[in-house]
Amino acid sequence: MLVQEDIDAYNALLKASSLPTFRTNITIPKFKKIEDRVYIPISDKEATLSFYAIYNKNDHDRYSIIENEIRNVPWHLYRNEESF
Repeated sequence: MLVQEDIDAYNALLKASSLPTFRTNITIPKFKKIEDRVYIPISDKEATLSFYAIYNKNDHDRYSIIENEIRNVPWHLYRNEESF
């Protein structure tokens, strides 16, 4: 496994290599247009990830706006296997 944090170096390695790479359902639509690669979804339950936001109860009003925005994202558009 090769980890590259510099995006320019990563892109150079990707273009010059036949090594597999990993994309998220959020980044696939952007990169699919410029890459000549086959996308194979990883659908195992063990390969999913949950995110949690923890904040002070006193700040609920401030963060409830963000929570509502996240809940209203049309996530199904990013999970559609046809987009792969």
